[in-house]
Amino acid sequence: MLWIMHSKEERVEYLERLFDVLRIAVLPPKYIVEQIKTNPLIMNSLVCCKQIVDALEFHLCPSARSMFELGIRCRARKSTLGTVICFGGTDATKKALISEQYDFVNDRWNPVVYASKRVQFGVALFGDRLFFIGGREGLKTLSIVDVWDYKRDKNVCLTRIPSMNTPRHALAMMDDMIFAIGGHDGWTCLSSAERFDGKEWVKIADMSTARSSFGIAVLNGKIYAVGGRGAGNCHSSVECYHPLRNCWYPCADMSQPRGNVAVGVLNGFLYAVGGVSSVISKLAVRYTAVERYNPETDEWIYVAHLSSARDGIAVCTVGCFLLAIGGYSDKQYENCVEYYDEISCHCTAEVRSSRGFCGGISQRYSLSVIVHGSFVSD
Repeated sequence: MLWIMHSKEERVEYLERLFDVLRIAVLPPKYIVEQIKTNPLIMNSLVCCKQIVDALEFHLCPSARSMFELGIRCRARKSTLGTVICFGGTDATKKALISEQYDFVNDRWNPVVYASKRVQFGVALFGDRLFFIGGREGLKTLSIVDVWDYKRDKNVCLTRIPSMNTPRHALAMMDDMIFAIGGHDGWTCLSSAERFDGKEWVKIADMSTARSSFGIAVLNGKIYAVGGRGAGNCHSSVECYHPLRNCWYPCADMSQPRGNVAVGVLNGFLYAVGGVSSVISKLAVRYTAVERYNPETDEWIYVAHLSSARDGIAVCTVGCFLLAIGGYSDKQYENCVEYYDEISCHCTAEVRSSRGFCGGISQRYSLSVIVHGSFVSD
């Protein structure tokens, strides 16, 4: 608009042509209403007004997004997507794996300095610091918390801070607090939970069901615990935590039990990706199915399938896509990477090393963390 206003009479004729290539739907609704919709030049154009209405409907009606014909206007540019980093994980050799960072521009994975023997740990971005929390090393479940100031320290020098009250490996981040929930302490599955406010770990309400290897995600100000393993079985049950009330509430069950399930959030929906049916190896069936949960209707529906059945996948949200990275099939650790865009599942790139149970980080606008695919977007 500054360019047009610099020579308004000569350049106003180009407004609609310029507006047509803007990616308005990727802007926050508040910005659209307060900054774009209040401009008199824009509002005097029927073409511009229609695009504003389409963009706002795109935000307000996530269940109908596949019907919008916005094309590239609803997709973020590759240069704004940030990066995805896979931390830790394991393969057939059980050795420490080099972390890998995805280059969206060149469509390839590059090695990162950080290496760890941990699996199933959580990753959170707190200011400019990365927190590596809990997880397992071999048969030992950890309560330790390591911090990496990733902007200042390129050599990955970790600092140890106060440990969790209980060893575990399920993590979410909401309202500048880190929540460590459920998991396994080396002896039994846990229903307990705690939160970290930057200084100390404080106990919060227990879940109704003890869970380890479950999916966890933040949606609409609530934390969802999805599926997971129990003492002798896998769960299909789901519950959500309301932080203001410090209570857990039951949600609709998934269509099938899923242990080692990956969970992600995309456009106002919760997605359960892959997983395994049983804790007993001989009875275990791994899934290709992807289910979607609508919090408004409290319903799960099947929406897509992976290219191969696997569990222990890393999932993160990047732009308008949900990425599923790695995992474990019946016979091997996988290195495939697939993305979901509310229409279908597609295979995109390959990670350099086959791995399962890794954490992934996606840097974009807001901060979020997911177990099995822990990600940060800013």
